[in-house]
Amino acid sequence: MSNILAIDPGKLSGWAYLSDDGSFFQSGELDFAGIAALVEKYGRKPSVQLVVERFVIGTTTGKRPDSNWSLEIIGLARWASILSGNPLVIQAPGNAKKFGLDGRLKVLGWWYKGGAGHANDAARHLLLYRVSTGWWDDRLLLD
Repeated sequence: MSNILAIDPGKLSGWAYLSDDGSFFQSGELDFAGIAALVEKYGRKPSVQLVVERFVIGTTTGKRPDSNWSLEIIGLARWASILSGNPLVIQAPGNAKKFGLDGRLKVLGWWYKGGAGHANDAARHLLLYRVSTGWWDDRLLLD
């Protein structure tokens, strides 16, 4: 298992980081410069797996003036993954939202209070990646 850095890209991006043994979790929300510094610090290391939410420009998103931020963050993560030698994992937002329920984040202690919700979206991607690579915790079995 490796350390995981998951990113919900945007003008204000969410991020979530989990140590390889699962003992340290941290998340938050940062602007582009903050995410760039985070990716520079962690994302270029071979011991860190980068996971990013997929973003596709459609007719609606293409009209928004801030739609390029997500693509630029994804490009930054792709660059870092090339330098680290780890493939970039890109996940669909719907898959992370369906599996990474609020209750699951809360029971794991990964719920980010406050903010715009982007940190929790990044944590959803981290959780989906971790479970898809074989990790499981019975606390995820919610009523």
